Amino acid sequence: MPFFMIRFVHKHESHVMLQCRLYLSLALIAIPLSQLFGQREIVQIHQANPQYICIIIDHDYHINYGFAYPVTYKLRYNTGNMSLTAWKKSRINDRWSQLPAKKAGDFYNGVEVNRIDADNQTVYISASFTEYSDSLFLQVTDSLNNPVPVQYGGICSYYDNRRAVVTVSCDDWSDWVVSDNRFPTLLNLFRQYHQYVTVAIITNNDNSTQATWNSLQTQLNQGYIEVASHSRSHPDTPYVDYQGEINGSYDDIISHLTLPALFTLGAKEYVYVWIAPYGSYNNTIDSLLQVKKYLVPRLYGIGNNSIPSATFSNWENNTKHFAAINPVVEIGAPSWGGGDSSLSSLNSRFDSILAVKGIYHFMWHPQVIYPDRAKPYLLNHLNYISNRTDLWYANLGHIYLYHLLQSKATLHTEESPGYQNKPGDFYLEQNFPNPFNPGTRIIYHVVKGGKVSLKIFNSLGQEVSTLVNEYKNAGIYTVDFATNGLASGVYLCQLRMGNNIAVKRMMKLK
Repeated sequence: MPFFMIRFVHKHESHVMLQCRLYLSLALIAIPLSQLFGQREIVQIHQANPQYICIIIDHDYHINYGFAYPVTYKLRYNTGNMSLTAWKKSRINDRWSQLPAKKAGDFYNGVEVNRIDADNQTVYISASFTEYSDSLFLQVTDSLNNPVPVQYGGICSYYDNRRAVVTVSCDDWSDWVVSDNRFPTLLNLFRQYHQYVTVAIITNNDNSTQATWNSLQTQLNQGYIEVASHSRSHPDTPYVDYQGEINGSYDDIISHLTLPALFTLGAKEYVYVWIAPYGSYNNTIDSLLQVKKYLVPRLYGIGNNSIPSATFSNWENNTKHFAAINPVVEIGAPSWGGGDSSLSSLNSRFDSILAVKGIYHFMWHPQVIYPDRAKPYLLNHLNYISNRTDLWYANLGHIYLYHLLQSKATLHTEESPGYQNKPGDFYLEQNFPNPFNPGTRIIYHVVKGGKVSLKIFNSLGQEVSTLVNEYKNAGIYTVDFATNGLASGVYLCQLRMGNNIAVKRMMKLK
């Protein structure tokens, strides 16, 4: 008998057992080989019943990237009750936690909320993962607190289903632009317009003394700021010390700063963005960025059409990060050329990005725009692009973190009750609830009487329980399966009548 094995190594049994040893005998379940040996699933969306959905993230990806930033899930409903409430929880046994409600005209970004679009009978739920679970459960209830049947409609391309994105990055945080207060002044200016700025820091002691680190911590504490690595010494390629410039600068940031909550997972902190000095980039840098789990490198090649600017770049499986990107424009007029200080031109660029529902990513150098901080082109452009409720404002790292989860999600739909797919004279429904803890209910249909066997197998293919092993007349049968004493993980429920077999996958959570 052919025997196939898939092995996933799960490091921490305290989390949802997504990665587990899973031995699948063809005697138990028939799965296409392409499915058996396909790409690793990073995010699974399960809807075993219409009352809630369950999102499960690959444990290693959860640890590597955190995913504390809320992602927006679209749930459709079919009820006339307009008084709906959205809830979340991280583990099956947790209490449901109510999510604050927002309206389309409200201004907010990067928070856990729900927004109801009654005209389209859709609830947009923005929720994040926690440090203690790889799973996320979402539910909608009516005014009587009864669960409302919902249908999963996907993850929105942008937070809260906004139509376009605005993000800002800037270069060269170091002693020479902090001592005269240029950087703090400019960051306070952008903060007044609710603009999120990703700041590139040069991290070695020759460039950033403790006073400079303290100044940056103050800015982080005031919000809207993300820290990006800009190397240790701002070299041009080739580097003398690639490991030190790339990985060492990451370590410098982690050791000197306390990062905001949305850049953490428990005690672990994340630096998502690498900003290349001089915009210089090569294969060695590209390869090394994966060591510290950088998400995206930002270059400085404005006008280079071969490198994405207004759209997301592609995920590179070999280096485990997104391909390098460019800003759309540099604001200001640097002495070396390439900037834009024309209000009409800047506004036109912005409008063109809105037209294609893209990413308006502009950058600046402090030494360039500090003298221009009160000039009309800068202030009027900031006023033009800011505080719009239909746009998503976020740091560059969070935009790509969101996109990583959104682009990797795989929907797992379970068969609906009925006989259209029954093998022979019986039908096995998906257990409910699923995932579950501690118990679950199994329903099976017998169309024509006969000997029925209902058994549970663990992820090693070993039988752990025989629930039914007798003759059954035609009818619908319900069996409650108590799992006390069984470890969390994947189980297979097998219904057999004669030579016909049906199998459903079940998952027990901690």
